[in-house]
Amino acid sequence: MGKRKSSQACLRGEWKEVSTRSVKLPEIDSESFSTYLQWLYTNEVVVSDEDITDEHIVKARYGERLPVFQRHFAAFFKLAILADKLGNARLANAVVDRIILVARVVRLGPSACNIATVYSQLPESSPVRSLVVAYYATEVKAEFMTKHKEQFPYQFIFDLMVHSKKREEEKTSNTPSYPGERCRYHQHNEKVPNV
Repeated sequence: MGKRKSSQACLRGEWKEVSTRSVKLPEIDSESFSTYLQWLYTNEVVVSDEDITDEHIVKARYGERLPVFQRHFAAFFKLAILADKLGNARLANAVVDRIILVARVVRLGPSACNIATVYSQLPESSPVRSLVVAYYATEVKAEFMTKHKEQFPYQFIFDLMVHSKKREEEKTSNTPSYPGERCRYHQHNEKVPNV
């Protein structure tokens, strides 16, 4: 199992959590966990009372709406990190779907700061990492990336370059790769089949 204990494994075997019947997750903030619990009951990813897809928010001036959108993206990514730590593919997929919906409606994507969080806390194999790369490859102008080049993680820039090269080689420029088929960014296992 390596260095990380899964939450289910902690409640079996010889771990101390077996006797206390509790699993501590100090690296998970209470807001993300609260959102996770709400998702368990409602099957909806809601990170704030404010619906950022509301028309008046979408049409607000760029400077006013940008901080609101980036707070939402930050919350989505924290939830994706929680899903990864819990090994919950259904939650991870729900977060991906919400990110795609919001990015499509508000026509803005995650900031360089939010991408740095994704890259520092999610594994290389994470579909969320692939999603932000695909978004930037197709939706973000070079001018923006040049202006903020110091803020992007090196690995993100490398992944973006590889993604762009693969698109060129596969000659898929006619078909949008972002979001493309959303299942491309989902996780699948025996509990969450590819349907």
